[in-house]
Amino acid sequence: MKSLILALDRRLTSAALALACTLLAVICCLGMWQVISRFVLSQPTSWTEELMRRMLIWCVMLGTVAAFRHGALVSVDLMLRTATGAWRSVVRHVITGAGLAYLMRPSESRLALM
Repeated sequence: MKSLILALDRRLTSAALALACTLLAVICCLGMWQVISRFVLSQPTSWTEELMRRMLIWCVMLGTVAAFRHGALVSVDLMLRTATGAWRSVVRHVITGAGLAYLMRPSESRLALM
């Protein structure tokens, strides 16, 4: 059962990271289209700015999930490197609790996207 849950976790984390990377690539393409349509075609598009903003929010949230799972957040890395012994376990629990509190916090901007 444990191996099944860990396999599911790996696949979900990989999917979140792949989706975040895909969103970032689409954001870059939309940004280029916005520049081309504004300065080359002289007909700016109004929808690209809003779409890019919403996609960037999703990209950051999905990327944060993947980085949190891999332990790649800067504050996590710095705090864990300096902690030793039993204090390291306390720091790890505090970091996990703070991260979960952030991810579970209802926010108006996140609720507006759903």
